Amino acid sequence: IFMAADNMNIAVEQITIRPTELMELVKLNIRAGRLSASKSNYKAATSYVRQALSQISHLADDPWELAPMLELSVTAAEIECKSGNFVQAKTLATDVLRHAAGCRDRLRAQNVQVQSLGSQGELEKAIEYASTVLQSLGIRVWPAFGYRALSEFVKCKLLLHGKSDEELVELPLATDQSRIAAMTLLAKIATYVFFQDDMHSICMVAIVSMIVTLQFGLTSESVDGFGAYSMLLASVGRYTAAYRFGKLGRRIANRLNQNGLGYRAAIYFHSFISHWKRPLTEDVAALRLASQSAMMVGDVEFALRGALHGTIAAIHCGISLETVGKDLDRDIRQMRNFRQNTSLSLGLPYLQLVKKLAGRSEPRSPKQAEDLPEASEVSVQTSTLCELMSSCFFADWKSAKGAMKNFYVAETGLQSHASMYIGPFYGSLTYFALYHDTRKRSYFWRGKKLMRSIMKWSRSESPTCQVLHNILLAELITTRRKSSVEIVECAFCNAIAACRNAGFQHLEALSLERAFHAFYRMDNYSLAIRYLNEAADRYEAWGAEGKIRQLERDWESLIYSTPFQEETPAAVPSVFCMVGDEGVNDTGNGTSVR
Repeated sequence: IFMAADNMNIAVEQITIRPTELMELVKLNIRAGRLSASKSNYKAATSYVRQALSQISHLADDPWELAPMLELSVTAAEIECKSGNFVQAKTLATDVLRHAAGCRDRLRAQNVQVQSLGSQGELEKAIEYASTVLQSLGIRVWPAFGYRALSEFVKCKLLLHGKSDEELVELPLATDQSRIAAMTLLAKIATYVFFQDDMHSICMVAIVSMIVTLQFGLTSESVDGFGAYSMLLASVGRYTAAYRFGKLGRRIANRLNQNGLGYRAAIYFHSFISHWKRPLTEDVAALRLASQSAMMVGDVEFALRGALHGTIAAIHCGISLETVGKDLDRDIRQMRNFRQNTSLSLGLPYLQLVKKLAGRSEPRSPKQAEDLPEASEVSVQTSTLCELMSSCFFADWKSAKGAMKNFYVAETGLQSHASMYIGPFYGSLTYFALYHDTRKRSYFWRGKKLMRSIMKWSRSESPTCQVLHNILLAELITTRRKSSVEIVECAFCNAIAACRNAGFQHLEALSLERAFHAFYRMDNYSLAIRYLNEAADRYEAWGAEGKIRQLERDWESLIYSTPFQEETPAAVPSVFCMVGDEGVNDTGNGTSVR
């Protein structure tokens, strides 16, 4: 098809052909454009549809009188939108809406309008436009919880009552075109309200999507509906039910098997659900694979979102900063190429964090400042979380305190992604460190309050929260003035071993550094030096050259020096002791972590 279309496009510029032959060439270019778009070759796809639009304009004074013009314009609008040419996409979609008589073409054009607005970062306009279209189809998404929203939730629960997993997977397929289009728009709204961090709206979208699916049958967007509903359940603490519906979404995707829908279910599941029951490290590779699958079928928006969530998970897992930096650079280049400003606003703060830790941060040029997307509420929260993490690693506790306040101001409503516990963890660590510096009891109680949240989530079988709780428990023990050297080291050995077993080398390095500060305050310089040297080694393995330079600058007289062996207590357990299968740290001298 490509060879025939290319040769004919060259020939038509040099010879005169009959109108019937030119019409066949237009149809050939449409087919070539669709095929190129399905292979994510949007540059070639854009060229083919533009050739077709140019050729069809020579066949009649008003091309809209010709039958292929409507289908060509809708296809061209979709391809231009995915290519990032939003002005051309909006113009073509407007023309389609002016001339289309059928419901199907009008809904496709309206979907292009919504996607163009959302991709440019105009999320509120995109949601408002999509809500208006849904209302014309007889479906209303209520913006906040109230009597109407509660009635919809009860209706959804009644429809789900008594249905087994097999019955939900084997639901009949939807045939009503208006409901299929409504599910497409609901999936778009779910994406954009997530980027706005408006979890109340996400709850309503999830409930309405489930009602439409249960009443009218499965569509390809039902996968998104089940994913959004599992996010809703995770947000209210029902992690087992959330895990169940996340798995159901993946089974439905396998059943429908249209354009590899499994990647969408995988992105929802591994971004928001899996980490509550499984180790966070498992999500990194799964999200990367799902992102590649999405790019192969031309779903750029989902591909970039999956890649971004995979990279963020890699940062929280302590994967080498060099590897993470390369992945982020590649993802952000693609976001710029496809003009995905919403995803870009989430990726840039993490890129700056990685560069700062790796010691590669540089002042932003005026051109880079102009290229930055307009800040939204969720990008402000992401920037604040990255600032909080950076301040904790560089021990700038005053900045961390300010970031913690801004983080909770920017936070709106419910959450189910990893920042739900990452932010409170670094916040609790910040308040405990401030308590050591100032001895203000208010800092101690704030840190303990945040620690209780981590403890609650660790009891819900979240492996990541269990590791975080061990670190905070060791930090809490150091706040007690009567804690002996043996007890403090046992607590830190347990935390360090938990980080090592989970593969979180960045948290292992941070725990070693916090142990150094604890023993330095206790005037046990031999243990302090040993932990400081080990922390520097772990930071080096992570690739945090910027952090190592800070340690060398602040502790020049201690780092890389030899510990004083005579000051080491005989009964102190080794730094390298590990946690056994039962979770008890056997120190060899009858002392256990319990």
